[in-house]
Amino acid sequence: LMEEGFRQEFLRLMGEEKISSGVMLGREMSVVRFFAISDPRQVGEGLWEVDIVATRIERDRNQETNEIPMNRTITLKAIPPIEPVFDELEPLAWRREVYSLLGNGLVITKVAPLEIQ
Repeated sequence: LMEEGFRQEFLRLMGEEKISSGVMLGREMSVVRFFAISDPRQVGEGLWEVDIVATRIERDRNQETNEIPMNRTITLKAIPPIEPVFDELEPLAWRREVYSLLGNGLVITKVAPLEIQ
């Protein structure tokens, strides 16, 4: 999950610059292929970075239409695990998944292009 201030900017960027209008309008599909994920490295008190090498593939019904490298460094921050506040009969699966992710005790604070050295 993402920190509140980061989330709005990240979603705006994805909607305006990263995801094609064909995908947004349902004319194309988009999948991400992950090729490598680094071991986490601690970069500060409660902060870690993970490098990801991936490609986003866009395709219409007949063929691949675009291939976009998505090589990124993701910064994660430790947070106290959050306990669910709903009962066992909660019908919304997405809420269960959100609480499951929050229970891991990490949030994304930054996504930056991967710099290969």
